[in-house]
Amino acid sequence: MRLNGLSKAYAGVIANEDVSLEITPGEVRALLGENGAGKSTLVKIIYGLVRAASGTMQLSGAPFALATPRAAGIAMVFQHFSLFNAMSVAENVALGMEDPPRLRDLAERIPNASQATSGADGRMNAPAAARNAAVITAVMQEITPLRGRALEIASGTGQHVVQFAAALPELMWQPTEPDAMRRLSIDAYALRAGLPNLRPALHLDAAKPGWHKDHYGQDLIVMINLLHLISEAEAQTVIHETARALAPGGRFLLYGPFLRDGRATSEGDAAFHASLRASDPEIGYKDTAQIGAWAEAAGLIKPTWRKMPANNLMLIIEAPQPE
Repeated sequence: MRLNGLSKAYAGVIANEDVSLEITPGEVRALLGENGAGKSTLVKIIYGLVRAASGTMQLSGAPFALATPRAAGIAMVFQHFSLFNAMSVAENVALGMEDPPRLRDLAERIPNASQATSGADGRMNAPAAARNAAVITAVMQEITPLRGRALEIASGTGQHVVQFAAALPELMWQPTEPDAMRRLSIDAYALRAGLPNLRPALHLDAAKPGWHKDHYGQDLIVMINLLHLISEAEAQTVIHETARALAPGGRFLLYGPFLRDGRATSEGDAAFHASLRASDPEIGYKDTAQIGAWAEAAGLIKPTWRKMPANNLMLIIEAPQPE
């Protein structure tokens, strides 16, 4: 594609002036410039949304001025949220592919998809958390203790725990998170919600041994979408420490994607598990039988589970009652 002398002005304000550019097959070009430099205008001219005042464009040596740029294989991702709610990078990539529902489920599980945008009041927004919070909360209302102490491991932005605390008011919720910025977000959500049963966030890296000493006597411990992103050794540490932190009869709820009988339950899950292992051989989906063996070795009761959307499971692991 060749651009020759493109110019465009809005009400006398020049956006593009005599822009020439050539892009060859297989080449990636980035336009860099401050706000107002004319980057978006140039892309809109190429896409066909804006007509240049002067200049020409050629594609494969032939002049073009497209009304339907997709016919020439030209697409544009808009910078403004004109059509969709805020999405992660992975979800934006998945949106244009052939199987968006499956790919969107995959996008939720990609580690970087948990990246969140920050609001003016310090609250961060993770689209994946916004999507699954309601269904997780609904299941928890059926299977959690009615009252007592509840600990969430890796609370992230705080979008989950604030819903849990509102739906389960007799539980005193303690969110935890190793990332300082996300702890600020959790506290901002808590401040806005004004819930008396939601404590300020604490620092906790649950993959490191010894934390049960500071959190013993929990009636409920919850961990969401983390186990597949840590190593087997770290996962065993989480389960071992959780077993020692639970009160007798307490429950550990473990939500996320898992292997079953050594296999993924869909092609998409198999592909994502393989991509995780390729990026880091230590991480990836854990098998439900493997988790059950770790739980029993730690003195817990063999897990049961609930099927959840997007091929996820909610594993329910109990501490034994005293005899």
